[in-house]
Amino acid sequence: MAANGKAIGCLVVLAVTLVTSCSSVPPQPNKATSDKNSAPATALAEPSPTVESERRFCRGVLAAEVRDELSHRWRQRWPESVIPFERSRSGGTVAAAVYGSAFSGVALVAASSGRIVRRIDAFGDPAVDQAGGQYDGPALVWKEYHSQQGLADYTVKAWDARTGQVRVIGQAHRASDGHMFPSPWQDPVLGDGYAAWVEGTDDRGAGDIVLYDTRHHRRRVVHRGHPGWLLIAGGKLIWAEAPRPGAMTEIRAIGLHTKRRVAPPAALVSLRGVWGFVSDGRGYAWVGSDSRSVYYAKSAGEPGRLVVRLRQGGFSPPLVLGSGVVAAPISAGGLVLSNGRRSAVTELRGAANAAAAGNHLLLVPANPEKVEHPVSGLAPLSPSDMQISCG
Repeated sequence: MAANGKAIGCLVVLAVTLVTSCSSVPPQPNKATSDKNSAPATALAEPSPTVESERRFCRGVLAAEVRDELSHRWRQRWPESVIPFERSRSGGTVAAAVYGSAFSGVALVAASSGRIVRRIDAFGDPAVDQAGGQYDGPALVWKEYHSQQGLADYTVKAWDARTGQVRVIGQAHRASDGHMFPSPWQDPVLGDGYAAWVEGTDDRGAGDIVLYDTRHHRRRVVHRGHPGWLLIAGGKLIWAEAPRPGAMTEIRAIGLHTKRRVAPPAALVSLRGVWGFVSDGRGYAWVGSDSRSVYYAKSAGEPGRLVVRLRQGGFSPPLVLGSGVVAAPISAGGLVLSNGRRSAVTELRGAANAAAAGNHLLLVPANPEKVEHPVSGLAPLSPSDMQISCG
């Protein structure tokens, strides 16, 4: 999903998809705007009674110069509204949904200025269409949503950087009466030359996991069942699966090249009812089944540990992990940054969301004016910027 969102009246769609698997139901926001994030963009680290760090983690702050730079960038006004995709390979050029007078659609943009580097695919109806996905350099894969009333109506598209061609590689499934079956609320994931997503096939949480070879442009359904959250990491496709409707989800995996069942990473294998799991190529992070807790494992072979819990409310997707730092959006507004390697946690009340861009985090400001397509600047955080001080 795009990194900025406003809650809309489509929670029933998400509930049908996720409650059947007994995992907690994260809020399902509209991908373009943000009602929930109305704090001023300069309110960077106000103490909050909602955030409770795990006892071994200290409550800290970012360096003063970093906070000043965030405020400066968030006060900027860009010529277009830029909503970055969840993950891009480079910290300099990122994939995004762009809304402007000359072009609205999916594009590559400069993270520092919002300038369009390359137009990829124009929206058919910019007033309605939204998009979110991932970009790894050779390929860009995204879901394009065609309704403001929910996320069930979508197509899946892929762009090949070598040829410049855009392909339609998937779409929502329809019932006999014409309505769209709901799919789990997650954009396509991308890694190791493959993309994956779930296409819902009934109204009770059933779905197909589709694996797409971005090099050879081959689509294959690799699993039918009740799948939830997906991740590509360590040469594996990993997902949460409900063994039956109403059962607690468990973690399963297949090898990307063999398409055969393999053991999930040790960090995830025993988890039940979790969602939002992500990896930065080394560590893993996820949201617990209560939707109020975030966990982090330093490697695939280590068990995760609790890093932060909310006293009230919950976290909303997408969780982002970069250079060992977890960015977790709070449903009621704000963003928690947790440096799992340094055992430190801080809260940014002026942030709405984040995206991973290379080894940087790209912070999206809150939208106090609640406009449809905000034009505030984005704020890249380098690994050195993400050192949280607890002194």
